[in-house]
Amino acid sequence: MSRLHDKKIRKILVIGLPYFAEITAKRLSVFDSTCKYIPIDSSANIWGALKFAVNIWNADIVYMIGGSATCGGALRLSLLLRKHIIMHWVGTDVIEAKKNIQSGNSNKKLITYARHFCDAPWLQEELHSIGIEASLKYLSCIDNEPKIEPLPPKFLILSYVGKGRESFYGIEKLIAIAERFPQIPIEISTLETYKHNLPKNIRLLGFVPSLKEKMKECVLFLRLPEHDGFPFTIIEAMEIGRYVAYIHELPGVFKPNTKEDLFEYIEQLYAKYSIGLLEPNYSGFEYVRNNHSAAGVIGNLMQSLKVQNDDK
Repeated sequence: MSRLHDKKIRKILVIGLPYFAEITAKRLSVFDSTCKYIPIDSSANIWGALKFAVNIWNADIVYMIGGSATCGGALRLSLLLRKHIIMHWVGTDVIEAKKNIQSGNSNKKLITYARHFCDAPWLQEELHSIGIEASLKYLSCIDNEPKIEPLPPKFLILSYVGKGRESFYGIEKLIAIAERFPQIPIEISTLETYKHNLPKNIRLLGFVPSLKEKMKECVLFLRLPEHDGFPFTIIEAMEIGRYVAYIHELPGVFKPNTKEDLFEYIEQLYAKYSIGLLEPNYSGFEYVRNNHSAAGVIGNLMQSLKVQNDDK
């Protein structure tokens, strides 16, 4: 049995993935003055753990971005104090949950007690397959009215590869693309070095302060990991009219099923661009504008956070 508790809810602790906890707490605070959203990196150090311990006593909800099938200190204390726990599953956390559940290392009480959200329909299906029923609640959104940016003066491909997880993020696919299209420059954010020699048209950017700004310089953004949630970067690319190739199907996005599919897609884009016939990605732009505004996404999340389960 559930109900809306606008007056009762006063304090929501936002924990989990630090970057997403911080930005989501700020966005929620903009749209909801009736609750206090406090982002806490409870696992960073002793001060983070202490801050959580001090704030948990009079908190109404512990909202964790990044789910877990096992109990860390913050979740253990939340269970002990019978605080409302909401987990928002976002990607790799689902892989870890599968491993823990299959190996018998999961905490069944935690899984049953918590309410579950997820930020992508494919994650919803994966969670269902391991006995976790999650409501679809997006996190990726745009804060301002989107604006189409003109395509840049040169055809450039931009991608992201996490340091230490190069294969997971598809570095081999990017190398294959570079070898197939030596005339197209490819830039990779975050990664600074790689253990093998790379084709000359690949440039490693290291840390990029604003990937959204960097996207203005590209025509095509590639996100080709082995597994993913709904990354902010996909939305950021489409909100300025950039083309996107991604591992999941979305409006305005190309989903390659094979390496040859990807080669053909790039070849088509490049051919149109070379003769001045390629326009910005208007279909992706419209999808983002109609489905991922902050008012819609955060407003929906805000209302969902306020629905508490009375039987807990």
